[in-house]
Amino acid sequence: MKKWLPWIIVAACACYALGGLMPPKATEFDWQSFGRIPVLANGRFQPMDSLARNALLQLREKSTAISSTAFSGPDKQLEIPATQWLAEVIFQPEVAETRPVFRIDNLELKQTLGLPVEPDETKATDAKHFSYKQIAPQIEALEEQAKQTSGTKEELQTPYQRSVLRLIKQLQLYWSLENIVQPRVTDILRALKAAPPEGAEEFLKAAEQYKPQDAVDWKREMTEFLDNTEVERKASLMESEGKPYSEKALAAFRRDQVRLIAMSMKGQAFLIPPVDTAKSPDAWRNTSDALRDALAGATPHPALHEYAQMDDAFRSGHAAEFNQAVKDYLTQLEPQYGNVLTKCGHEVFFNRLSPFTNAMAIYVLVALCGIFFWFAPVKGEWLRTTAVFLCVLALVIHISGLIFRMALEGRPPVTNLYSAAVFIGCAACILGLLLELVWRNSIGVIVSSVIGFSTLLIAHHLALAGDTMEMMRAVLDTNFWLATHVVIVTLGYASTYVAGFLAIIFVVRGVFTTALDAPLRQSLTKMIYAIVCFATLFSFVGTVLGGIWADQSWGRFWGWDPKENGALIIVLWNILILHARWGGLVRERGLANLAMFGNIVTTWSFFGTNMLGVGLHSYGFMDEQRVALITFITAQTVLILIGLLPLEWWRSFATPTVKIPEDASPA
Repeated sequence: MKKWLPWIIVAACACYALGGLMPPKATEFDWQSFGRIPVLANGRFQPMDSLARNALLQLREKSTAISSTAFSGPDKQLEIPATQWLAEVIFQPEVAETRPVFRIDNLELKQTLGLPVEPDETKATDAKHFSYKQIAPQIEALEEQAKQTSGTKEELQTPYQRSVLRLIKQLQLYWSLENIVQPRVTDILRALKAAPPEGAEEFLKAAEQYKPQDAVDWKREMTEFLDNTEVERKASLMESEGKPYSEKALAAFRRDQVRLIAMSMKGQAFLIPPVDTAKSPDAWRNTSDALRDALAGATPHPALHEYAQMDDAFRSGHAAEFNQAVKDYLTQLEPQYGNVLTKCGHEVFFNRLSPFTNAMAIYVLVALCGIFFWFAPVKGEWLRTTAVFLCVLALVIHISGLIFRMALEGRPPVTNLYSAAVFIGCAACILGLLLELVWRNSIGVIVSSVIGFSTLLIAHHLALAGDTMEMMRAVLDTNFWLATHVVIVTLGYASTYVAGFLAIIFVVRGVFTTALDAPLRQSLTKMIYAIVCFATLFSFVGTVLGGIWADQSWGRFWGWDPKENGALIIVLWNILILHARWGGLVRERGLANLAMFGNIVTTWSFFGTNMLGVGLHSYGFMDEQRVALITFITAQTVLILIGLLPLEWWRSFATPTVKIPEDASPA
């Protein structure tokens, strides 16, 4: 049975991972097709499905919505797919506003908003997720506090102040989605009035005078708007020329102007493609701009009518009409945007497959099998075999996801911090498996799984900042250097982490167990040394190539930028480890401690320098990760201190059966 057990476990995990290949269950509304509709957001074409998932990640840190926070009863919590939730936000906002998709953890902020602070089954609340409807009454107070906080330096802001600013940012994202198709401007105007930005006096004065309202029946309202644009425009023209005009038509013109201006928000996704397909992606428009073009006399874009038809069908609950409107719109786009539609379809499939999430789950099983093998190395060989097979499966899924992302982006594997974290995990997994081929003691697969899982977890948290496939900065938009400098230097970082985690195993097993005997100690030392050699080569070559790229991009090879200094420090630290070993300054235990400090050096140089807010490389870092960074560095420091404990305090050396030869002291 043990002979077949590894294959059975691997087959079960493979079936789990490949579950995303199967299309989702058919529903009344065709969410798959709706999710394929292309939009232009964050500088790239992406499907509605990605727009919805990225928004939910920023709002509630998960890519799905929930119907309620009730624990039981008729309103018991149900999971809502991202695309369905986005359709509610766009077409039926009064329903979407009841969905608890805003995650708030700060206790003081919850008290300020009058929200529950403790889970209460009787009140159907988990005290973590709240709906827009619960937050909306405090919009003016939030905006006022945000305005006061905005003048405070980021490093001086309290957790409460950061939570306020984060919630305001989430509300702005939510408003931008609500206003993609139809005006939902009442709360936006309330927020602007509470904390008016500079230069908005005239606009707010007009808004107070004409009091634009939210759309109720958008298909009818848009039809009336388009029918009356000529009359309204004529009234505005006559008024500017001092001629008699219709006051009713002019008031409608002003009201529509205010409504459409408030509807347009910074960073909003563009839904309306240009009529002339020869124009660049910059010619895509948001609905507000397209309607203002019509108000100025342009021919209304056909997409406006298609979205209005979807809105009407969705609100009426007519699934067949909704599906037909979606199909008609996709058919309308096919001749000019066939390539975009194909790419969006592939991205929807990638989102559904979710390879990195599946790989994370399998990495956990790999680590468990490898650790259990340590407790029964003779009878548990099947556990090590299972760990190796599962690690290979996780690596295949991991690499497949990486390659799929590369195909979607048309870029090399490393383009931002998110993809760098994914790539580091992939490279570390490969290195760990290579170690396992030489030393068959499950150490290699455990290092692979721990680093693979950790880096994918980091990538998940980085994804909470928004779209992970965003448009690159122009100065970095060079595929050749992305494929050389960035990939090579990231391999150097990945191998430095592998050496550091091998060192952690050395210290933990030596101090807390009796398993670190002479053969295992020698094996781990050889592993660490070999990986440090690899890390030195790749980090050095990658750093030199980075200087060449900097010369091509900025006109200088080296500028002592914090990120450049960090890369140099990693190279110097790896060289220091090798020289200390070659010179006899350190032996086994000393090599492990130096390698562990390499984790601190690499983490600070790779992530921490972004927190400084200075230099050409200070981008792509979320302030929320500051605590995680400090926690990791603190943990590594504690492990190093443990590694420096006297040998008689190490269980592996305190055991009477273990003898330490004088000429082979691990000190």
